[in-house]
This record gives sequence, structure tokens and C-alpha cells, in this order.
Amino acid sequence: MSGDHHNDKEAMSIYCITLNGPAPWGFRLQGGKDFSMPLTVSRVSCVC
Repeated sequence: MSGDHHNDKEAMSIYCITLNGPAPWGFRLQGGKDFSMPLTVSRVSCVC
């Protein structure tokens, strides 16, 4: 996994992330622009 972090003028964090390999990656995202809510990690699980 790799990523770059950028901050803009409105104190918003923007991350560009590339996930290598097929799913599952062990986490669930919730919210986002389509839902007018912040994008958050809602669950993290061990993928062993």
C-alpha cells in the first residue's frame, strides 16, 4: 500500500492510496461525497 497526503486551504485532508492485490483488504469505508458525509474507516479486521 502506498499513498500521498496533501492539505488544502479548508483544513481538509486528501489521501491518494493504491491498494495492491485483490480484495479483501481488511477494512470498510463509510460515507463519502455521494452521501454528504466524511469518509471514515468504520471497521478494521485481520486478514491473515
